[in-house]
Amino acid sequence: MESNFTARTEVPNQAAQGPSTSTACDDNSTPENTTSEAKTIKLVTPGKSRKRKLTVSDLDDFDLCVIRRKIQSYYLNNSVPTLRKLHCDLKADINFKGSIESLRKILHKLGFSYKKNKSKRMVLMERYDVVAWRSRFLREIDNNRRSDNPRPIVYLDETYLHPGYKVKKCWQSEETEGVLTEVSEGQRWIIVNAGSEKGFIPNSLLCFKSKTKSGDYHDEMNGDNFSKWLQEKLIPNLEPNSLIVMDNASYHCIKINKRVTMNKHQTKAKLLCLVKRYKPEPICDAGEILKHNGHEILRLPPYHCDLNAIEPVCSLTIRVANKNIKLTTEQLEQVIKVSFENVIAE
Repeated sequence: MESNFTARTEVPNQAAQGPSTSTACDDNSTPENTTSEAKTIKLVTPGKSRKRKLTVSDLDDFDLCVIRRKIQSYYLNNSVPTLRKLHCDLKADINFKGSIESLRKILHKLGFSYKKNKSKRMVLMERYDVVAWRSRFLREIDNNRRSDNPRPIVYLDETYLHPGYKVKKCWQSEETEGVLTEVSEGQRWIIVNAGSEKGFIPNSLLCFKSKTKSGDYHDEMNGDNFSKWLQEKLIPNLEPNSLIVMDNASYHCIKINKRVTMNKHQTKAKLLCLVKRYKPEPICDAGEILKHNGHEILRLPPYHCDLNAIEPVCSLTIRVANKNIKLTTEQLEQVIKVSFENVIAE
């Protein structure tokens, strides 16, 4: 049997050189010579080049096309495909002999992946008017950054936090009891803040306890409260000629010129023509307040909160659940303030 290990060495011609008198400690034997000789040895691992047997019989393009169409048929019939159901159907359709795990690998090879479903929000984001709005917004931001004298860009946002909110999971055992969640989350704390590339705007944080028990904090954060926050906390601390980025929440868009003079004897058709002819561009209260103080509003396109740079920062600062085990409402307010103060510009 031929050996799997082969060695190639050069044997000196003793007949030409006469009997050898060298020993293991020959003067000509050096570490360099030993290394060069070792490099000539070629080792072969048994079975290294042997092809592995596939766990599934080879599938041709027709079978792969059947798998694709089978998955599409599930959705056309308002059903969700699973590996187990698909495996059973393919056994009957194309005599599929592989395992469920083999089927998983085939699906990955075909470009399928098991991931979170998309929201219909994605469809709304690609609506023609929203796409145009997004382009205008990004162009405004880019032009401002490229200008010789760029204006400070300030992002603002509102969020809320329940004082009764606790972590959902924690390390615990039969001897060590974890965090106990509250039966009621209690009243909410509404948080409003603004920031730029230099960090949060000094003294702009607004944090107050909500008095309403509805599920929407917009009931408490209304146009009056927002205008008051703009004039008393944000504007006095802004740099001159700032560009304020905000979304299209209802209290951000309170219109002050929505009244149209009309004659009570006019018909609906005549009124519609009158409105269409004389309808001015909407003037918002927040926009007028900022414009009067030398600033300008830049509206975010709908469904694009990801373009608001303050969103991910605020989500980090309000993650006080790990500290919120036995805090009173007063202590929680202090924790929120400290969380925002600890955020630096970098």
